[in-house]
Amino acid sequence: MKAAIVTLADRKYVRAAKALFSSIFQNSGWKGDYILMSESIPDDRLDAFKKKGIKIYQCKCPYHKRWYYWPKTIFNKFLLFDDYFKQWDIIIFLDSDMIVNGTLDHLLATDYFAAVSDFDHPISHQCIHRNRPEYKELKKKYDMTKMSFNVGAMVINNKSISNKAKKELLGMFDKFKKVAFFPEQLIFNLYFYNKWKKLSFSYNYPLVTSPSIRLSFKPQFIPDATVYHLLTTPKPWIKGGMHNTMWKKYFNLFDEIDLKNRPCGRNVHYQQTLDLCNDIRMAISFDGYLFMLCWPFVKLRELPFIIDRCIGKLGRYIKKKNPQIYYFLRRIKSSIF
Repeated sequence: MKAAIVTLADRKYVRAAKALFSSIFQNSGWKGDYILMSESIPDDRLDAFKKKGIKIYQCKCPYHKRWYYWPKTIFNKFLLFDDYFKQWDIIIFLDSDMIVNGTLDHLLATDYFAAVSDFDHPISHQCIHRNRPEYKELKKKYDMTKMSFNVGAMVINNKSISNKAKKELLGMFDKFKKVAFFPEQLIFNLYFYNKWKKLSFSYNYPLVTSPSIRLSFKPQFIPDATVYHLLTTPKPWIKGGMHNTMWKKYFNLFDEIDLKNRPCGRNVHYQQTLDLCNDIRMAISFDGYLFMLCWPFVKLRELPFIIDRCIGKLGRYIKKKNPQIYYFLRRIKSSIF
């Protein structure tokens, strides 16, 4: 069986991808291929991956704008069903802000599509503007109260997936994008509705560095899980980020990757507490309320930059229509400032 582990990164997440691949090499004993889906990463920054034998897939992002708080990079997950990936029987996709702590071999038995639940949230949690006709259409076709999965860690068996999956996924997004808050996650959940296999939380264990956890004055309990998802603000590779020690350890070990001499994987002994999902949901909900309260102040801080951008656009328009007035105004500005 031919298998590959895939992650996705843009230039901001190059270091994250290095730490992820390093943790896979050190802990999983992975015998298959390593693939980096690259979104506009300069060639000189890809050389380090190529030297280690990591394959590069250059993404042509199907959408070119941010989506609410999410970067356009996330839309490249639809490309996992591109013809390029059909050469592997099994594809394991992991977000680049993850750390692998143990063997992933159990996932090779996936017969169709598998993922971890999204904190037991229903599919409706992925939506916005629920008064729109698109959402009403969704309610007729799907039970929106059914549990949804998180697209941070997914296993795809290409032998069972339709060759039209990419086209169908993009078509569904075009149809329902106006009600999609978590855009690619909603569409994946609709496409694999009633067909996905639920994986253990161990394969996408969230480390939530949230205000609610900081305010609890006690460290977050970290079990021996297979894959940690660093849902942190800021991220560990940014100054002030929690779990920096764990992340930095693997980032510094990137140069030790030698795919010709792979160490054995380690087995983890994961035990999920019964109230885990509920505890994390409460923490994230609390953080959401804090975020909404702080949002006006965040936007006010950006106001000078927004005004500056608007003035810049006006200046370009004046320069195009009447260069003489443009340069006259420039001289006035330079004399004032």
